[in-house]
Amino acid sequence: SIISSAAAIVSAIYVIAVLVVFPFSEFAVNDDWIFVRQVEAFELGIPTLSSLIDPCFIFQGGLGFLWGQIFGISFVSMRMLTVLATIILIFGVYKILKFFKTTEEVSILVLLTLVFNPVLFNSSLTFMTEIYFLVFFVWSLYFYLRDLREKSGLRSFILGTVLSGFAFLIRQYGVFLPLLVLAL
Repeated sequence: SIISSAAAIVSAIYVIAVLVVFPFSEFAVNDDWIFVRQVEAFELGIPTLSSLIDPCFIFQGGLGFLWGQIFGISFVSMRMLTVLATIILIFGVYKILKFFKTTEEVSILVLLTLVFNPVLFNSSLTFMTEIYFLVFFVWSLYFYLRDLREKSGLRSFILGTVLSGFAFLIRQYGVFLPLLVLAL
């Protein structure tokens, strides 16, 4: 069951670690200040991207804008969105591991290694683009793998391509995964 899966266990451990770190103060971490400011600009009706920001911040900025309409736009709110995205990333990697018939024990080890990698864990507590790109890249990869295995219709291929498009709208090198799949 999904509740007792490796992804759920590692997600729970990750949430506990986030609570221990307690990143719930209103301050910028690294360069996430410019990303949060850009979401604020979107809310003010300013659709142009700042020259200080990545050229493909479009999709993440839109997600931040929608999230901000419900929970408010702040450093804390955007960090919580990233924590949620990290949990979605954990489940995406888990689906790929299950695709390759990895045992639950190995899946737990791999997922713990992923989530507690210092770069990923640190990025998961900011509103930078790393986590968001990885979420869409990993889920795109999962659907492409599923399409290669099933060979029954275009549903998984289309989902993979749409998710890869979202990855591209966060970081430009998201374009390479569909190109690789088309080359196969």
